[in-house]
Amino acid sequence: MMAMSLYIERRFEPAYVHFLTDEKENQEEPWYQAILNYKFNDIYPLDMDKRGQRAIRLLASQYVLNQGELYMRMPQGVILLCLDHSKAKKVMEEVHEGECGPYMSGPMMAKKIMCLGYYWKSMETDCIK
Repeated sequence: MMAMSLYIERRFEPAYVHFLTDEKENQEEPWYQAILNYKFNDIYPLDMDKRGQRAIRLLASQYVLNQGELYMRMPQGVILLCLDHSKAKKVMEEVHEGECGPYMSGPMMAKKIMCLGYYWKSMETDCIK
């Protein structure tokens, strides 16, 4: 009897995150544009395959539209306004310049921003940087 090897790949973030790239800071569309298009018009990006479309549908179930704005629905029932990269940068600067801002760690700053009602997908990483 021959033993077969088993390859296990460990991932540190959900696979659907890779469908929504935000590599360029100066891009015209925000990171959540695919979700917004799906929520408004049931339209997927043109280059997306069936797996990607399924990922967008699953991801869109975590978001809510309110007066034309996209909000992330948190498990506690709170909704957070989704920000693009430029607005997120402004919010981080304002929170960092506030009282006790410079002495805050990255994760604590991200939590404070969430308490203010804002969200973006790379929030904690951006706050640490």
